[in-house]
Amino acid sequence: MVLIVEDNANARELFARIVSGLGHEVLESEDGADALRLLDIHEVDLVITDLRMPKMDGFSLISHVRLKWPRLPIVLVSGYVSPDEVTKNRDEFLEIIPKPVDRGHLIATVNRFVPAS
Repeated sequence: MVLIVEDNANARELFARIVSGLGHEVLESEDGADALRLLDIHEVDLVITDLRMPKMDGFSLISHVRLKWPRLPIVLVSGYVSPDEVTKNRDEFLEIIPKPVDRGHLIATVNRFVPAS
């Protein structure tokens, strides 16, 4: 199952269509606080999150996720990430994709973290 966390409804719907088209079940959330609630009640294989969102931004969400699920893969999509932020937050379970998101890059990244069964 893939959790998509994106405050922009159009982007969230697009990501959900792409990911479900790969054969994955999708959960959707519009902010980081709600995403943490969903993570507590669902077994999720991958999180795709925006950086700038209300209530809790993507880096705060990643920090919370790393405390409880340190090996849960996360894809951060944003047009606002600086090279310093990328370096500081990079780990083997985090991929950062710039916006506008290249569909092929997103598909390859999802397939790398959670291959379709």
